[in-house]
Amino acid sequence: MVIWFLLFFLVVGISLILAVRSMSDFRETPFNLPTKYSVYLIRKPAELTTEVLAQIYQTIIPRGLIVSLEKLYKGDREALAIFAPEEVVNLFGTKLDLLELEDYAQTSAVKDPDSQLNAWEVGKRSLTYQAGSKQIKPPKLDENEQYWWQIVLQPVQQSPVGKLVGSLRREPTQADSEPMFCASLRGLSLVGTASRVGELKDQLINNYRLSGLSMLPQRFTSEQIATYYRERAIGTAFFTQVIGQPLSQSKENGIVFLSNTEICNLVN
Repeated sequence: MVIWFLLFFLVVGISLILAVRSMSDFRETPFNLPTKYSVYLIRKPAELTTEVLAQIYQTIIPRGLIVSLEKLYKGDREALAIFAPEEVVNLFGTKLDLLELEDYAQTSAVKDPDSQLNAWEVGKRSLTYQAGSKQIKPPKLDENEQYWWQIVLQPVQQSPVGKLVGSLRREPTQADSEPMFCASLRGLSLVGTASRVGELKDQLINNYRLSGLSMLPQRFTSEQIATYYRERAIGTAFFTQVIGQPLSQSKENGIVFLSNTEICNLVN
């Protein structure tokens, strides 16, 4: 009888470990959500303010929807795009002067045999850093080189930062009282040679560091991360909460939490 009890608890324990590991790789995508999404060029990026982000937060939180802000660089040119549900487009299309685009991330550009694809996930250096306290400097690109910077956002009900302020012995900041978004941050580069991949990555590591960010340890291949980019996938906070990790960042699923101010600083 004792042996059967031991076997039972052993099986339950193994099942729980496998379930937790499975959740750590889970990514929710907008394609699983019951609304229409499209990619739009933001032709008035200066209008994407903290106030507009607060309104977007209120618009999408009832249905748990996702938006993705994407800063695109090619050579010395840059543009800001948003992957958004129709609810956001209907409310802010005129203010942001949105222009619907073909989804660039689904094109053959990321499969170009003449380009070296490299992709990675990004997190906060620590909770005490405010992401985007300094703007992320764009990398120096040759004419046909590309760099994509993605911030996938899903609103959360209560700021996780506020719960941790006391344990970190710091005073709350203005950002702590703002609506908070759960976010997955990704970078992707398309350059001609392997040596340029390394040069560009070194530039970005330094630029991220100056802005309170860092590249996360690479658990997935560049091709897998590029797939998450195309799907605008976001890791689930469930895994973070279950195992009791700090809610500001989870290296298991690439989640950070960002305020409106931080988001604006990271895309402007």
